[in-house]
Amino acid sequence: MRKTKLFIKKICVLILILSTALLSACSASTSDSAEKYIVLIGEDSEIIEKLSDIDLLVIDAEYFSQNDIARLRENGIREIYSYINIG
Repeated sequence: MRKTKLFIKKICVLILILSTALLSACSASTSDSAEKYIVLIGEDSEIIEKLSDIDLLVIDAEYFSQNDIARLRENGIREIYSYINIG
């Protein structure tokens, strides 16, 4: 009986270690990670011409027109996201 409980504890620890290793390996993204990113808070549409070769840009889209966002894409920005200001 005592050996069975010890065996079950060892199996549980082994499962915990393996699942932790598996989860950490799955969460590490190597190809989709953004190396260069900028987060613009508030209104700053004048900065459009200065931004280029950025992997990820986060803006408040309320202050940017469709033409502004198109120019950002032309400047080489791969991904553009908007945040929602609820405060």
